[in-house]
Amino acid sequence: AGAKEATLAFAFGLAGESGAAGAAGGSRKRGQDTLEGLTVVQAGKRHVLFHSWQGRSVSTRKGLVGVRSKAKAYYAAAWLNGNAILGTNTGALYEFHGRTRKHSHKGHSGPVYALHVPTAQSALGAALFSGGADGKVISWSAGMEQLAAWSIADSASSIVVRPRVRALSLNAEG
Repeated sequence: AGAKEATLAFAFGLAGESGAAGAAGGSRKRGQDTLEGLTVVQAGKRHVLFHSWQGRSVSTRKGLVGVRSKAKAYYAAAWLNGNAILGTNTGALYEFHGRTRKHSHKGHSGPVYALHVPTAQSALGAALFSGGADGKVISWSAGMEQLAAWSIADSASSIVVRPRVRALSLNAEG
């Protein structure tokens, strides 16, 4: 039997925030951190769940992916403009409004393993970066339009046999 690959992605944030990881706490109440208003998207093999905190209660609701979805696994998650973005095994980025998938954006020829939302808009004008098994990094606008793509295979030495992008981080200082 082959090795099993982890297929669980998390992203959390407050409504209206962007980022691969939002604030650790929600609103301040009586001098203590609370999770009020925090929403976490959890995705993995054949599931998308949205967890929301209201007071001391957590409600969990299934993400509505749609019957025509070809994705069977989700490897990366981030928040952009208050919407959950999930990287799929098919190379698409799924954009959720609330808990419903509204758009599928094709960008990679293999699984999307990494998503990064810079804290400030990049010098390239990108609001989101994605990276995948195809060795590409793609920059996306806030409206989820592709701005540019770079291939590690084109810029790497011949030592790199199967370039994959597993993680992304942006240096805002250039």
